Amino acid sequence: MKKAEGAGRLPEYYRLMRSLLWQNVRRTSSIEIASRLGVSPSTVRKDLEQFSGCSRSGYGIDAAALFRAIGKTLGMGRVRTAVVFSDKEKSDGPVYSQFEILGVMDAGRCDAGDIAEKIRALKPEILIIRDCADPGKMPEIVSRAVGMGIRGILDYTRSDLGDIGCPVVRVDPVDAMTDLIFQMTCNEKESR
Repeated sequence: MKKAEGAGRLPEYYRLMRSLLWQNVRRTSSIEIASRLGVSPSTVRKDLEQFSGCSRSGYGIDAAALFRAIGKTLGMGRVRTAVVFSDKEKSDGPVYSQFEILGVMDAGRCDAGDIAEKIRALKPEILIIRDCADPGKMPEIVSRAVGMGIRGILDYTRSDLGDIGCPVVRVDPVDAMTDLIFQMTCNEKESR
């Protein structure tokens, strides 16, 4: 996988600051950030120079201030709604409540039979594809959803959606597990 460059690394910085805050770390340094992200400290300083109010000499980088500043740049301060597409199960409980920290609210669930009705009624911006009984139908379903106002898709199925005219992020659980195991291994090596 190619490393992100410059502004493309902002989501990585955002996730790192969120992680540090969850660990009750309030300040950090470009050296610490660089070691966690696998880039040089000068790269970190260059990437974050637009957020100069988040650091000061002798104190370091204020993790909360940087988290808020990057979040604003990434558009996290705006409330967005999402509808979850799932052909295999219909449950009533909250599906992705952890997305609320990003300002993404769960508007509801739908399947192939009621997706158009749900999008018309709820007017979500984001479609989360959790699973699909017939992956061959997904390009048509998603194309209609985009035509009805969906502006971004989070796809857990890795379906071939074709060129649909909006951003699609594919979530690969195997890649996520690989990253987790790597991070755990690094932590184990550091604690020895």
